Amino acid sequence: MAISSVADQAPGKAVTIYIAPRSQRPVLAALTDLSAAGLLSPFHWIESGPDPSADPAQQDPLTLAVNQGQVSALRFSRAVNRHAVEVVRLIVVVPVGHEARDALSALAELHFQGLGIPGQARRECVRVLVPWSDAPIPGELGHQGWHNVMLSPEVSADPAFTVSGWWLTPEAIPGCAAVGLAVQGGITGTVSAAPEDDQRPSTSDYVKITRTFVRVADARAVEDALRSQVTSIAAHYPQPIRSDTGVPVAGFPDPGERVVQAAADWERRHGKHLRRPPARLADASPPRSMGAWKLLKMFFAFLLKALAGAPGDWLRKQIAGIKAGIAGSVSAAVFGPDSPVRVVVGGVDASGQPASWQELSRLAAQASASIPEEFPRAPQPAARDFGGLWQDLISGSRALLDGSGCEELRLTAYEGYVPERDLVAPSGEDEGSLRLPQAIDPLPADTVLHAWDELETQRVRRVLQKAAAENGPRAATAQEYLRRIESWHTRNSRRFVPLIGRAIARHWEAARADIRDTQARLDELRAQDFGQEIEHEQRSLAKILRLLLLVLGIAVGVPLVLTVLGRMSWFALGITVGGALLIWLLASVWIFAVRQREVFRLIFLTESRSAQLPELEANLRMAIEDLSAIGEAYAQFNRWAAIITEFLADPLGEQQATAPTHDSRGVPPEPLQHVTVEVDQRHAADVAAELRRQVFTVGWLSEAWDAFEAAVADDLTPEQRSAYNAGHLNLLNEPGHAGSALANWEQGVLHAGVRSSAGLDKWRTCLGLLADSTGPRLDLAVITSDGERRAVAAYREDLSTPASRPVISQVLSPAAHATGRALTSLANHWFTESTRGLSQTMVLAASTDPIPSGEFVFPQATDSGNSFRLDEPVYDRADRSAATGRTAAAAHADFAAADSGGPDDAPPAIPQPPFGPLEY
Repeated sequence: MAISSVADQAPGKAVTIYIAPRSQRPVLAALTDLSAAGLLSPFHWIESGPDPSADPAQQDPLTLAVNQGQVSALRFSRAVNRHAVEVVRLIVVVPVGHEARDALSALAELHFQGLGIPGQARRECVRVLVPWSDAPIPGELGHQGWHNVMLSPEVSADPAFTVSGWWLTPEAIPGCAAVGLAVQGGITGTVSAAPEDDQRPSTSDYVKITRTFVRVADARAVEDALRSQVTSIAAHYPQPIRSDTGVPVAGFPDPGERVVQAAADWERRHGKHLRRPPARLADASPPRSMGAWKLLKMFFAFLLKALAGAPGDWLRKQIAGIKAGIAGSVSAAVFGPDSPVRVVVGGVDASGQPASWQELSRLAAQASASIPEEFPRAPQPAARDFGGLWQDLISGSRALLDGSGCEELRLTAYEGYVPERDLVAPSGEDEGSLRLPQAIDPLPADTVLHAWDELETQRVRRVLQKAAAENGPRAATAQEYLRRIESWHTRNSRRFVPLIGRAIARHWEAARADIRDTQARLDELRAQDFGQEIEHEQRSLAKILRLLLLVLGIAVGVPLVLTVLGRMSWFALGITVGGALLIWLLASVWIFAVRQREVFRLIFLTESRSAQLPELEANLRMAIEDLSAIGEAYAQFNRWAAIITEFLADPLGEQQATAPTHDSRGVPPEPLQHVTVEVDQRHAADVAAELRRQVFTVGWLSEAWDAFEAAVADDLTPEQRSAYNAGHLNLLNEPGHAGSALANWEQGVLHAGVRSSAGLDKWRTCLGLLADSTGPRLDLAVITSDGERRAVAAYREDLSTPASRPVISQVLSPAAHATGRALTSLANHWFTESTRGLSQTMVLAASTDPIPSGEFVFPQATDSGNSFRLDEPVYDRADRSAATGRTAAAAHADFAAADSGGPDDAPPAIPQPPFGPLEY
């Protein structure tokens, strides 16, 4: 079973390649197990025969690449040829005291030392001697031009413990040797340094004995718990601290009232962007008199109608003539039987159910496009930018919760903060949303209302009110739902984002009311403006005028008869008739003027109202265009409200960060101690509280929003992503319809949650504070393998404090003991460590001073000669061939003619990852 990973498995700047004979396969298996346990960085392994230079395949030898226990085969050139590589470590594994006696020869080592590497990289060549026993089996110990290191053959977990040779427990040798090789190769977890890095190679055959210890203090469980305590943001938000003074910002005395004021300031600032000011109607005409000529024309027109017996038609003709061109085109284009404005004004669809705001917005846009062009337009454009509304919505929400300022909403920095998130953007069922589980036609089952969606809430209430009034089988359920909605709606009356939704909804309803009012005014111009009394008055006046006309006829007829009979002169007839006509006309006109005063008033009123027609038409167009624009603004608001609510529910993105499981059932070799870090829970809570106080400064929510916005592009289409990255797409100006960049982002947030690095950034700040001597002190402890509880600081000092201690003496001759060479040297105390979060990886390589090869129990190999010396290696292949007494051409010929194959030249079998606990 693998121990939890603490190693950095990404390709690094160093490549470590182990070169070993076939007998060291148990060590390879142990290294692979440790890699599978996540305790080692990637490494490579080459298994070599006795004469690799004679094998053409060994000019670019096959390597086994091991990464997290997974083994793959690739060539040496592919392993080292990377631009990022700065150092190539060649670690030759030299078994001594091994019955196989297959250690690589000096020429074989020289072959691998001369393999090509990238020009920018440097070589680090180390020979690591692994004493498998203290038997005096001859071998080649030290070579010039290499770092010669012998692993101290011990099974020990602490430098101060007494030790014995590991060959007493042979099964532990591969694991202990693997730990020593990992340290020399710089692959021990997060520690990428090696003891021999940047050291000059030996110019002698002296060998130093090295004790190696690795300690991994795994604090991930503690870190996860502490991070959760610091960065978890629930409904109660952290109190922000002023970064300049360290003084906490107090909460508002009445947070709910301050939220209401901020929402009112938002509406005051942006109301004019939602509704344009209407055109002012022309003032009613002042009292005026009718001219004599017009009076006479009206009199004779009325007289003709009176003689025809239809005096009421005259009045209707007078008013209808004025109204004829007033509202006909308006009613046909806007209020006709097929006009979408009828649905917009009535608010009900064809089925008689309350129409949704989305449908009304669509119909308003359709009506806006169908308005005749001759209708006057408002000076302000119909299309407008709502970006400022959402910028203030975002800034105001953040400022209320983190104590920062928002001048646009008259929120002063450090003025105060709102501790409860739900007062800004309620989230969660029963607060941020309300679910109606049962279906009530036309509402489906599990209808969900959101706190900010005022228009949809109003529609659902109208549907439920209708269902409750019908006393059907769902009436009681509808009544219950209405009570729940009313209670929920009341709670949201002092919450910022829902209040913004209500403000937009008020402007929506105001625009609809203006359309209804304009319709009423236009209908009034077309309506009959007189009743039965005026009709009766017209008939009475007609009788009087007919009577006067009869009198005139008599007054003219009698003198005419007398003149015909010769009793009057024609001159007298003319005077009499003229006088009669004048008297009749004056009397009739006077009576007409007196009796028709109310009619004249109605005519003047109609003419006065007709003068308001251009303003009415302009206001009608404006109201319909505004309704369409408010519908678009509300669609955008719905998207932003959902995004803001999701963000404020998890501002640091910590709910999406899943903590890995920590499995540490494996048992690594004794020199590698993998321990779990513990902490007192009360102490951890105190430290978390102090860290929380220091990292949540005024404006922290703005920083979190910036980190949240950094992931916007992940939810966009390729075209939108390209425009967004180029700065050509501003989300604040995006429409709210499906498929827009804003809608895609909202859907991504609702589906995947808040994806942000803000939580990680905050935790990194906490780690910096914990590492600082002036920051909070976190007392961590470990439980060692023997059950002892120790502070991490003391656990570290076991390795970090230099001390001179003995190595295994069985590998040294009596002469070495006499000279005191069997002790590690303070000058050769190499300690390094690496931290990842609160976890630490500590490595110690404590070495003796270099010891002559003759002072070991292993005699010099008989085929090497005591006087054998190697000059510095020559890395050029042709020069190396010359140095070995062979020409470059001959070497090339040998390479071309060599025959690969044979059981001894076969590459090592790929070790399989472990399937059980690591135990050595």
